[in-house]
Amino acid sequence: MSGKSRTLAVIVVVIVLIVSSVTVAFFSGNFGNNSPKSGINTSLSISEPPPLNKTTNVTFTFSAEYNLSNDSNLRAEIVFPPIYGDGFEWIDSQPKWRGSLMKGDEIEINGTFKSKKIGNWTIAAIVFWASNDNYSIKWGTTYDGDVHPLLNESININNARYKVMYISVSENTSYISNDPFPEYKQGGGEYPITETSPPYMAIKSITTLKSYNMLEG
Repeated sequence: MSGKSRTLAVIVVVIVLIVSSVTVAFFSGNFGNNSPKSGINTSLSISEPPPLNKTTNVTFTFSAEYNLSNDSNLRAEIVFPPIYGDGFEWIDSQPKWRGSLMKGDEIEINGTFKSKKIGNWTIAAIVFWASNDNYSIKWGTTYDGDVHPLLNESININNARYKVMYISVSENTSYISNDPFPEYKQGGGEYPITETSPPYMAIKSITTLKSYNMLEG
């Protein structure tokens, strides 16, 4: 192979790698927590953003860096947060999982959903430990518009991790937003996150990231 041919081959490989990395980032959820300190790594992705009345597949993957639960009380679910996710509906049943998660385990849950309304919407996924079925999760927003879960006392907040994805839907196109939508800012949701949100635990402080017992690490 001549020097010119080798140079061309290298350029082609670099372009393919760049395009592949952009594609993965475009269809993955970048908001939420994925701290190595948590012991749980999470990933939320969709096959493609769905325009109005179109379907797409969503996948939530999580893995353990050390033993987290051997009592089958670790749970995971993909949700359309009320208000923020009203533009979507499940084609099949809502993806949920319950079991144990030990070091090296990787669990994947997935489902198919449809966009039914034009607008700006959110899909979320959360993995958490709860001792019984009386747990409750609400979804609220910070002043910046970030959608976060609020957990009641039945849930061990230290073992909870989540991801959210913001999707803008129009009649013929759809895209994943790199930022929360402006209408999500404080006051725009049913459960705005304040410094105290009893009986639910606020996940993220509206003043400083380090002042709260948060999901984010």
